[in-house]
Amino acid sequence: MRVAAVQLASGPDVDENVRRAGELVRVAADQGAELVVLPEYWNVYGPPETLTLRAEPLDGPSLGEAAELSRRLGIWLAAGTIVERATDGLYDTAVVFSPRGEPAAVYRKMHLFHCGVEGAEQDEASFLEPGSKTVSLRLEDRLFVGLAVCYDLRFPEMFRDLAEEGVDAFLVPSAFTAVTGRDHWELLVRARALDNLAWVVAPNQGGRTGRPGVQTFGHSIVCDPWGGVVARAGAEGDAVLVVSLEKAAVESARSRLPGIDPRSPTRIRRRSTRTGGRE
Repeated sequence: MRVAAVQLASGPDVDENVRRAGELVRVAADQGAELVVLPEYWNVYGPPETLTLRAEPLDGPSLGEAAELSRRLGIWLAAGTIVERATDGLYDTAVVFSPRGEPAAVYRKMHLFHCGVEGAEQDEASFLEPGSKTVSLRLEDRLFVGLAVCYDLRFPEMFRDLAEEGVDAFLVPSAFTAVTGRDHWELLVRARALDNLAWVVAPNQGGRTGRPGVQTFGHSIVCDPWGGVVARAGAEGDAVLVVSLEKAAVESARSRLPGIDPRSPTRIRRRSTRTGGRE
């Protein structure tokens, strides 16, 4: 399946972000992408007050544009994340649209970013609520994908649980900061690919953010099931990475290193440790 990771640097202007994202999605579709993945906060990025002010319900205008785009182009569109205004609070929410423009999966980010490193100070829990469950989706008979967002990368057990469902690829829209990204971004993305012998598609915000003092890292990346980098964008600006993701590569990797099978001795020992030796 041809999949595109789209990097862009979103600012506080929703209309401009949506317009630019639409252009990049069309570029990806013209290059044969059947699934396009946008980054976290693709429709607006800035300080918490901006994200709160620009929050939208799932049937709001930004996702409405995304739905129409997927329908017109006849593609799967993982519309990064938006700040969702729900009845019980705000969530950092990823929505995947089918080629018919219908919402096929909704994932609310479970692990909210909290960082005290200078130049990356953020506390998403100060204005967002955490999601409560993992989400996976079968793209017809082409790929079985698991959804995650940015800071989720630091929680490998979440990815392993999805892999043991049989997920072939992880879609990880992100807004990883430049300060932490220099040391952690590629390491984490490649580790989650290798840990789970699965593809990882990780589009990142690229550079400026509209948030004073915070720069995103860019370097959107796609990794194969052996942990290798098959596509990488630059540090700043827009980019479209189109890669063919094949289930056969996952099957081959897992046959050579069969650690994903929940019946394996390694998995049984891990369960026993968690339960004090009792099943």
